[in-house]
Amino acid sequence: MMKNIYLLFIILLSDLNFCFSHDSIQHSKPTFFIGPEFMAGELVPDYAEKITPTLEAFPPHDLEKSFSICIGKIDSSQNKEWIRYYNYPSIGIMFSYIRPGNDSIFGQEFSIMPYFELNPSTGFLSHFHLKIGLGCSYFTRCYNKNDDSINLAIGSRFNWSFQSDLYYNIYENRKFMIMAGIVYMHSSNGHTQLPNFGLNSFLLSISSKFFLNSNQDNFRKTETKSPLKKTRNYFLEERNGLGIQEYGPAKGPAGTPKKPVYSFSVAGGVIYGKCFKLLTGFTYRFYREQYDHIINNNTPGLIDHPALNASNLLYYAGFELLFGYISTDFELGVNLYKPFFKSFYLPYASVTTTTYKLKSFFTTRLGAKLYLFDTNKIPKNNIYIGANIDANYTQADFSEISIGYVRMIK
Repeated sequence: MMKNIYLLFIILLSDLNFCFSHDSIQHSKPTFFIGPEFMAGELVPDYAEKITPTLEAFPPHDLEKSFSICIGKIDSSQNKEWIRYYNYPSIGIMFSYIRPGNDSIFGQEFSIMPYFELNPSTGFLSHFHLKIGLGCSYFTRCYNKNDDSINLAIGSRFNWSFQSDLYYNIYENRKFMIMAGIVYMHSSNGHTQLPNFGLNSFLLSISSKFFLNSNQDNFRKTETKSPLKKTRNYFLEERNGLGIQEYGPAKGPAGTPKKPVYSFSVAGGVIYGKCFKLLTGFTYRFYREQYDHIINNNTPGLIDHPALNASNLLYYAGFELLFGYISTDFELGVNLYKPFFKSFYLPYASVTTTTYKLKSFFTTRLGAKLYLFDTNKIPKNNIYIGANIDANYTQADFSEISIGYVRMIK
């Protein structure tokens, strides 16, 4: 699990390195900034019922509080299509200190998170900002089976960390700006170490940006932009993935072996304006833990073809936001074949519930990629590495690293 987190951290820091070094231009210098942010809000319980007769529901907690420092830049470049396409986004890295609301159970959280921030172009909506970040976090406390821990939310010290923010500009001038917003935060280890319900929070935010140079010169005004070309580029894509998973439901039991999930995907699609990628395709997965479980337990109905019944075939559609050398992607899939899932689910919960039906039918995938060549130039051939969380509907299934190949066909 830690190797996956470290790889994600390296990929996302590499993202920032490319953004800060390759996007500088001769005609316009970027605007650098530093900004503090204060947040307060509530944890949202992931489970309400008792887990066992002696273990109560979600632990009691007070107000969640967080303090962050953001360091980033706004590039007013005209020679990078993705910068103009996304209306000169902010790109940076955020360092956060978080107190979830019960130090004795959840401890404290320290996170580092690369992010991008998008802004609508004109009118009233120009006062709003959407920020999305994906990184890693460290918890000072996590589940420990040796001390009868009741922290079923966080099963490991190192975790994925995701944050989505919607801000409104309260005040802005050439030197600084003040914003208020609403924030969603999530931390979990992607089902690589159980238990792993994860922590979900909704918070209110007050933040500011202090511009370190004087280039805050109305670069988002329509008249400063050179026109964007309306282009379409079609492609084929192949991806190989290696996931890590600890067997069991989110509540555990803890300490089961971590085993690989192998995947292979083929897809095709279109890239609009060199920046927005739509794709659809098929993914095949093989779960080593499911195969071993079928063999070791001589599972009725599955033992005759253990390899086939430990497999998963799904159809998916998704999108990808391209930022030159880096991207963030999301996929929604439909399981066409996943015979083992019912056998996995039966010991822990009813298969007649809506929750089961959603988890057995839908898959989701979220992550980040680092490309070998600048996607803004639409290279004929390109290679990427990626880090993703794969889920059954909204519940993490495994964490994955992957390598992919993209071939332009038109």
